[in-house]
Amino acid sequence: MLIRDFGFNIFRALHELPEKEDERKRDSEKKKDDERKDESERSHEKEKNQDEHEEKKDTKEDERKKEKREEKKSDESEDDDDGDEDDEKGKKKDKDKKKKERVKMYTSDRHLLLSFVYFDQTHCGYIFDKDIEDLLYTLGLNLSRAQVRKLVSKVVTRDSLHYRKLTDKPKDDEFIFL
Repeated sequence: MLIRDFGFNIFRALHELPEKEDERKRDSEKKKDDERKDESERSHEKEKNQDEHEEKKDTKEDERKKEKREEKKSDESEDDDDGDEDDEKGKKKDKDKKKKERVKMYTSDRHLLLSFVYFDQTHCGYIFDKDIEDLLYTLGLNLSRAQVRKLVSKVVTRDSLHYRKLTDKPKDDEFIFL
């Protein structure tokens, strides 16, 4: 009874999802983009050739400047040992920023999450596409193999369905006015 109920919850959720774009549309758009890129690359190559001639003249001067900079840096690094502490502080600040940038999620459909967790035997957060297909076959919906694959392909990435993407939504931080 649980298999049937949870299986229908999953089927309903997959059925209600919007269709993916047709591969044909994507292929035609990619071809157009490739053609545009080819044209732009050709014009860039012409510009690069002109720039290369100018750069060859300036390279000798740049090499001299780089050598001087490297000598100064090597002298400074030998004298300055406090730079490591500054790097560690910068890394900690970057980690703090990343934590703040993370979007908080909340479970919007608990019944669907329970349905997926019931079939996730390893509790790893995903179910293989073959397992979902087998589940849909056993529900007795009289769906063809192509229909089941099309349904499952809406959400499958790299042969697995990460169900938290379907059950969780980003949490909006709203201000409460008193």
